[in-house]
Amino acid sequence: MKDRLNEAYTGIVISANKEGVIVRLNELPITAVMLKDQFGAGRWEFRAQELRHLNRQSGKSFELMDSLKIRIMEVSDDVYLELDSVPKNHIHHSRNLIAQPVKKSIDGKERRRKVDSRQKEKGRSK
Repeated sequence: MKDRLNEAYTGIVISANKEGVIVRLNELPITAVMLKDQFGAGRWEFRAQELRHLNRQSGKSFELMDSLKIRIMEVSDDVYLELDSVPKNHIHHSRNLIAQPVKKSIDGKERRRKVDSRQKEKGRSK
């Protein structure tokens, strides 16, 4: 892996912890770490229940299923990443999901079901 330093890849955030996010690379069969000091300027708050990092000042976040354009910056015990300096280097896929109104299930508990916003648009056009 050391021969791949500074090479650009794409990946998806598959987990998060207080140190940063775990990214599964699309082009190589590896997972790698992007530490929160690579997220950008500002104070990043880790929200464990949501498995995401949030910067309240900028409104930016890193969360599950985000697509990233990254570069390998270090290879030691783990592979460490940094965001690539290209346009659209961070895309939120979960933003396409929207909550539907609360419906009661058979057991009487209220449940929300997330639906892809494109499916909801199809439903409106019928």
